[in-house]
Amino acid sequence: MAKGKSWDDMIETDEMIEMIKKDGAEYFAKESKYRIDAGIYLERLIEEHGFTRKDIIRRLNLEDSYGRKIFGGQRTPTRKILLQCAFLLSLNLEETQRLLDVGQKPRLYPRVRYDAAIIHGIEKGMNLEQMNAFLEEIGEPPIF
Repeated sequence: MAKGKSWDDMIETDEMIEMIKKDGAEYFAKESKYRIDAGIYLERLIEEHGFTRKDIIRRLNLEDSYGRKIFGGQRTPTRKILLQCAFLLSLNLEETQRLLDVGQKPRLYPRVRYDAAIIHGIEKGMNLEQMNAFLEEIGEPPIF
């Protein structure tokens, strides 16, 4: 198993808040043990949506070795890869924001034009191809 906690070992947000309140500064010294690895989280989402690692690696046009490193916890996926996965898996906005959080990437922020366009695409249920076409139409770089 890759580094980090497994999906089932994740603690709830409310629990984490209580730990922060109780432990204060000590929490931050030990908080890294509560992080779930982005590759593990992504793999779980992929399975839940009926895909395989291989499907996603192929659809993202990634090198096999790079894809294995992402899922093995040796590489952290880029924000673009996480966003591509969100569209391939048809994640809603909340799920996408969570994926970005787990991947330790900036959340989508509606005051940023590019991010606002992505939010629009998620809310409209666009697939990755439709999202990229929309981004091109409004003069923003594609996600691919």
